Amino acid sequence: MRSFLFLAIALCLLSVLSPDRSAGAAEALATIDGETVSYEEFERLVYTESRQTFYHRAPPGEEEFVAFRRKVANKLIDRKLKIREARERGFEADTSVVESRLAAYEEQYGDTERWQTEGEAMMASLRRHFEEESLLEQIDAVLRFVPDPDEEELQSYYTENIDKFTEPEQLRLSVIVLQVPPWSDQAAWDEANTKAVAIATRISAGTSFAQEARQHSDDATAADGGDMGYLHDGTLSVAVQEAVGGLQPGQMLPEPVRVLEGVVLARLEDRRPANVRPLESVHEQATSLYRRDGSEAAYEEYMSRLRDASDVQIDDEYLETSPE
Repeated sequence: MRSFLFLAIALCLLSVLSPDRSAGAAEALATIDGETVSYEEFERLVYTESRQTFYHRAPPGEEEFVAFRRKVANKLIDRKLKIREARERGFEADTSVVESRLAAYEEQYGDTERWQTEGEAMMASLRRHFEEESLLEQIDAVLRFVPDPDEEELQSYYTENIDKFTEPEQLRLSVIVLQVPPWSDQAAWDEANTKAVAIATRISAGTSFAQEARQHSDDATAADGGDMGYLHDGTLSVAVQEAVGGLQPGQMLPEPVRVLEGVVLARLEDRRPANVRPLESVHEQATSLYRRDGSEAAYEEYMSRLRDASDVQIDDEYLETSPE
């Protein structure tokens, strides 16, 4: 199993992931007011974070991975600062939660061969990890706490973030799509364009757009006469969106537009302008967004103060390397 004992194994990886340090090199990845953050702990976190970040995608290039390692280092330092803050505030790990999580691991993996040989070390590492996670959950709740806004605060937030409560302009289009495979040669594209021009000419002479769409369009909307319904800004391809931008309801594009799927004729049926929803109708949403944004701002502000109040020294040279 690819995920077999993943967290426990990662927490126990010490000597395997320990970097070789030459004489005179820094003794730790970082120090926080004298407290050391070891290379081993950092590499364990790089290992777990990289599995989660890059598992379902191509391996990162060297420059991206170096940036990723620096991000992990900052995350680890923030973790240490928060755990220290939690302990200074008198928080203690929730024993019942820790024991429950440990029991779940032992129940799931207790019969495996690896657990039989390394279970004791794994349990010790997991216990430390879950105790720290408990402290982090408690301190995060405090650092991110934001009281509900009063009506004046909510009105101010609504006004300052009016775009979040504005429904964008909607366009209702009818289209005729003549599909052309992307790998086709220029002759195929020219043929589709000629056919589209002929259709447009007939429509301009009085033929029904819907009738032409039913007979000639390769789009899924053909059965509905090409009617796409109302679409938000950004739903259409950039080429079509730009082309129909200046149309008035009832107007058709003066010439076909080439898109990835083929050649398109489009007619604007209706245009709904952007609509600002009143605060009364979005009160719950605005309150939720106020809490979310305020929580993130409060957290970042407090973490900034913690960093500024701490003497943090980092082995930048080590971070700039990309281990093989």
